[in-house]
Amino acid sequence: MGDSNLKVWVILGVPLVAIVLYSLGLLGGTDRQKFDQLKLGMSAAQVRDIIDPPSGGGKYAAMANAHRIQIRDNENISYNNCMTLIVRNGVLVEKEWTGAEPTDKAAAQK
Repeated sequence: MGDSNLKVWVILGVPLVAIVLYSLGLLGGTDRQKFDQLKLGMSAAQVRDIIDPPSGGGKYAAMANAHRIQIRDNENISYNNCMTLIVRNGVLVEKEWTGAEPTDKAAAQK
């Protein structure tokens, strides 16, 4: 494989692999994975970092981070119509999954 072919594969292949991983929930996390990471007793900042993680570095990171979800000390949050979170005194006190449950292909085939 020539050097120019390698560059083409890197330029096209890396973003394509990232898109596939993201769509499978292996990169960035699905809403269900985010919900499962949330633990009662977490601070509002920890909850925000899970459901709306900060953008990485780069030219527009500061602008993107400025528009992140703001979670106040006493708030009921409905996120993406799949989870309800209750924060009191800056702490996650209750969480409920309201979205569809993921289907298990093995269980469906029985």
